Amino acid sequence: MSKHVAFFRYVNFGKLGSPTSKDLVDAFGGPDMARNHQTNGTIIFHSDTPKALTRAAVAKLRASGFSQEVIVRPLGDLVRIVAEQSVVPADEALHKIMVSFFDYCHTELPREVPFQSTNGLVETRRLTQQYAISACWIKRRTVGDATVLLERVLGVPVTSRTMGTLERLIKKYSSN
Repeated sequence: MSKHVAFFRYVNFGKLGSPTSKDLVDAFGGPDMARNHQTNGTIIFHSDTPKALTRAAVAKLRASGFSQEVIVRPLGDLVRIVAEQSVVPADEALHKIMVSFFDYCHTELPREVPFQSTNGLVETRRLTQQYAISACWIKRRTVGDATVLLERVLGVPVTSRTMGTLERLIKKYSSN
């Protein structure tokens, strides 16, 4: 069975309306098949039929009153994405590097990269039909939000994680 990662949109454990870690892991077959990574709705699971398992997991969660959207990617795709982070030089003064996931169905992307948010706090530097890599800055306690920028540009649901989160996930699960 291959490893996949489910990225739930706008889930933070302990936040009102969010499922618990146990809810998410159980929806994907329990602790023998799935693991939670951090507190942001990121689940690693084993499956030869990830689309079918995800549909069943979402149905279980909806039956329990949760409606968060989820985007699933093979773990191997994340390894390749993290390897591409050279779009952000290591010496650049950033708040964080974000990797955003979505399913954009159109053949042509709506913008050329790089492009920035109107407040200048986010710059998307890589954009495909399935993910984007963005640089984010912080100015006067305002943090750039790659998710909001990309949802406006693409018109589809987006969920984002820091590059550091993906690096830790790959380190922990790519060899297990």
